[in-house]
Amino acid sequence: MKKFIIKNAMALVALAIAGTTLMSFGLEYSSDTQSLHWYEKNEATGEYTPSPGNQPPSECEPNPSNPICALAFTEEQTEVDDSMETIAEVVLNRSN
Repeated sequence: MKKFIIKNAMALVALAIAGTTLMSFGLEYSSDTQSLHWYEKNEATGEYTPSPGNQPPSECEPNPSNPICALAFTEEQTEVDDSMETIAEVVLNRSN
């Protein structure tokens, strides 16, 4: 009986550790995306402006001649242009 209790207790501890680890990965990802500074590209002018609510745009209109929709950075930017695509954390492209 004692062995049965020890086996089950060890299995429960292993499950608890695994569950906690998986949950912490999910929290890390969500906090990383929330801390990004998003900039949407105005298709007509080509200029970038801070995204409302500091969130990525919900959708991007397809445009093969102007593929970049939005850029996200870990730090706030004073000026954003297409050349910063290489240093952006996230690049949202317009789908064709």
